[in-house]
Amino acid sequence: MINVTLKQLRSFVAIAREAGFTRAAARLNVSQSALTLQIRALEAAIGLRLFDRSSRSVELTAAGRDFQPLSERMLEELDGALDNLQVLARRERGSVTLVAGAAVIQLAVTPALAKLSRTHPGVSMRILENVGEEVARGVATGYADFAIANFISPTETIASSLLLKDAIGMLCHAQHPLARRGNLSWKDLKPYSLATTLSQGKVLRDMIDRNAPILSSLPKPRFETSSISALMSIVEHDLGIALLPRLVAIPAAANRKLIFRPIQAPTMFRELCFITSRRRSLTPAANLVARAVLKQLDTAIQARRVGAAIVTSNLSAFLRKLEVDVAPRAA
Repeated sequence: MINVTLKQLRSFVAIAREAGFTRAAARLNVSQSALTLQIRALEAAIGLRLFDRSSRSVELTAAGRDFQPLSERMLEELDGALDNLQVLARRERGSVTLVAGAAVIQLAVTPALAKLSRTHPGVSMRILENVGEEVARGVATGYADFAIANFISPTETIASSLLLKDAIGMLCHAQHPLARRGNLSWKDLKPYSLATTLSQGKVLRDMIDRNAPILSSLPKPRFETSSISALMSIVEHDLGIALLPRLVAIPAAANRKLIFRPIQAPTMFRELCFITSRRRSLTPAANLVARAVLKQLDTAIQARRVGAAIVTSNLSAFLRKLEVDVAPRAA
């Protein structure tokens, strides 16, 4: 295989266009002797003379004339590809797919994208609402760049980094008897109808199934829905109460006559994690979106004064890690 360097190709094209070594050297900002060495090495590598030189002129040989348009096209295509990579590196363009639950989408994803759409209009987004087992599959297969979802055990293909622990509580209608209670225990829920979602509900059921005292205190779910919005409608019509993480319940109840109450004795927590692939690093655009979403999530937690329900928060530390991951490394 012939070993030809980019510097040799750029030297050849410059000389061919300028019809001389002196002007080509000035254009490339190199010495004429260095340019001469590049052409000699190129001609030696291919085994042909590309220029006929005299004391007064430099002309392309027949082989040089054939090679000029090909080398120019190769350099133009390479320069275009490198320009595109620089655009991606500057996060000016890219396509990002993320997976998150409805609450995180409402609290953090949508507000973050509203800001990014103004500062980075070339970044396009696909948002998938899910908190179930399909989250891991989507990230592992590359269908999604990252996910913010309930805890998923790390595997050979996915990494799961804890962001925060969120207290589980009871959501009910403002006129419900439990709305006027102060401290709630799990036994206090026994007499009332319970509503769950198929996604969040499964996560909570798995947690409850591992805690016999809580399991024995809860009523069997009377209503099951496929979405948080349907669950909110049931609670809003005072048909039942719902068990939800506080971060999910607060935005859902913001514009409704609903009340959230923490449950104690014992307190139970949902773990919210950042899910990524072990086999692929985040693209610059995905890193940009992830940092924007997590910053917005941190802001939303503080603004809505739910900090008391967040037992462990690794948001700040994880944001610093993402910033290090995307920082250019010295050569």
